[in-house]
Amino acid sequence: MARRKRRRIESTKESTSFAVDPFESLSVDDFPALPDPVTATGTGDRNADGTGDKCEKILFGQLRVLLDRKGRAGKTVTVICGFEAGCGTAVAQLAQELRRELGTGGTAHDDAVELQGDQREKVTAWLRHRGFTVTLG
Repeated sequence: MARRKRRRIESTKESTSFAVDPFESLSVDDFPALPDPVTATGTGDRNADGTGDKCEKILFGQLRVLLDRKGRAGKTVTVICGFEAGCGTAVAQLAQELRRELGTGGTAHDDAVELQGDQREKVTAWLRHRGFTVTLG
């Protein structure tokens, strides 16, 4: 049985266009303006009365650095706790900076940061350099 020869679709500039460009009618003016990005000092979390940043306290708060293995199948985790509740954005940003600086994995919860491994000395030095009051626990 003989094979059928496949026809090729020409894609040169001289060939006609395949379809109408669906993005032709769009413009930048059709989209809403983007919100301002979150800055390093402010998190966008406001007090109940709408004034001030309720998460500014975490910049000078008392933090505890702990070593934990419970419920983690024997894996060692460094836990930083003592953050103000409800400041998840600021805690997540701080955790991202810590993970990048220390080169380790970890996660941020609403009131704590967990880093993989025993990082107590490095974390304590980094936080003190940033102006935090740190207690090893």
